[in-house]
Amino acid sequence: MNAAGRIIDSQLSEHQAEGFLEGYTLTGRHGIFTSYEAFLRVVDSMLTQYFKWLREAAEQPWHRPYPSLNVVSTSTSFQQDHNGYTHMDPGVLTHLAEKKGQYIREYLPADANSLLAISPQVFSSENTINLLITSKQPRPQFYSIEEATVLARAGLKRIDWASNDDGVAPDIVIAAAGTEPNLESLAAIDLLHQHFPRLKMRFINVVDLLKLKKKTIRGRWMMRRLTLTSRRTSRCCLPSTAMRT
Repeated sequence: MNAAGRIIDSQLSEHQAEGFLEGYTLTGRHGIFTSYEAFLRVVDSMLTQYFKWLREAAEQPWHRPYPSLNVVSTSTSFQQDHNGYTHMDPGVLTHLAEKKGQYIREYLPADANSLLAISPQVFSSENTINLLITSKQPRPQFYSIEEATVLARAGLKRIDWASNDDGVAPDIVIAAAGTEPNLESLAAIDLLHQHFPRLKMRFINVVDLLKLKKKTIRGRWMMRRLTLTSRRTSRCCLPSTAMRT
């Protein structure tokens, strides 16, 4: 990658911006298309068509790999700034998650270190559509770069300093994907500690959301029960993501 880059700003046309990115990417270079989640729905059909092209091209033996198409949503359904409700629509997550998983990645880093740690994977990947959900607002820093690196490589991680189920089966598992769900889940853990001090809890942070899919595709997806544990258990699990509105 070149150390210097170019930015096209104030385009205010999702159609043109997404089209620019497709053309730029197909020259073999790396780019990012950034928008609000509500306005990414304007181009979800364009993303679908690009996905179809990826799928069809993969069947041709002469087809060369291209850098992945990188799409960034800088607002979340939890975020209430001056725009609020009019800029909220997390539907692009579902829209892409329904596609064939070999070609789709959805990343929800909880903080800046997690975003930095996932970036090498995003910019080195080929023949996928990468969707990143990242807030443009100042947010707390939760994870060290070492923790974030493990999160990026594995897709999810038990957060040791927020869990107290060492050596025992947890009574409750809390899993979070995304900035605000991570913040809310940690706050919930604090409240549970105060009111139920003997409760054994496990906290899982998820960055690579689609690694939770049940179907195994070429060894990528992990078969995960909601408890995110290899043992069978009847314990309660509370998943939290940025997908509600």
